[in-house]
Amino acid sequence: MPGSDILRVLSETRGALSLSQATLARKLGLTQAQISLIERGLSDPRFSTLQNIAGALDLQLMLVPRQLGPVVATLIADSLVTQDSVSDADFEPPLYRLESQDHAALSSASDVVK
Repeated sequence: MPGSDILRVLSETRGALSLSQATLARKLGLTQAQISLIERGLSDPRFSTLQNIAGALDLQLMLVPRQLGPVVATLIADSLVTQDSVSDADFEPPLYRLESQDHAALSSASDVVK
């Protein structure tokens, strides 16, 4: 079913946040039954409803060019790996995740190499 990945992520995120369907529904002015139907793919909600549900779960819906899908999936997977899941000695943040002070240090190091 098209969109089933979206519905799975919404349902899993709601569960991870320990929100019941009823609590989420109250926050959005919907019924628990509507949330249940949406999560099970038995309802075809408006895009704005999906946006509202995602927003209530601190998620954002976005369109990504198909060819960038694998890149975005990798970025998301990397963001799920936390420093706690590996030892400090083994943890190296990806270059795209360096803080501004790290960029300054890299710039200084590259100036020395020149």
